[in-house]
Amino acid sequence: MDKVLKVNLPLTFEVLYLGILGIDSTRFGDKYIYRTMLIASKKAITRKWLKNEVPKVEDWVEVMHNIYGMEKLTFSVRLEMDRFERIWENWVEYIKPIRLDFI
Repeated sequence: MDKVLKVNLPLTFEVLYLGILGIDSTRFGDKYIYRTMLIASKKAITRKWLKNEVPKVEDWVEVMHNIYGMEKLTFSVRLEMDRFERIWENWVEYIKPIRLDFI
C-alpha cells in the first residue's frame, strides 16, 4: 500500500482493518483507493475462507481489476472520467509494470 499511496503507513489495527489513515495531507483519491484496496483484500480473503489455500497478492490484484472495471464504467456513465483518472492514477502507475493486461 505504501508503493501505491506513496505514503509510509503504520501497520496498526486502525490503519489495516478500520481504514483510519490518520494522515490529513492525503488527497481524497488516495483515501478512496486505500479503502478500495482494503475492501479488495477482505474480498480476496473471503474467497479463500473455507479452502486450504492462502490468498495471494494475485488474488487481491484480480479483485482490484474487477473493481477498477466497474468504477471505470460507473464514472464513464456519470461523465466524470477526469475524476476517475485522478482517483485511480496512483494505482494505474503501480500496476502497469506488474500486470500489463490491467489497462
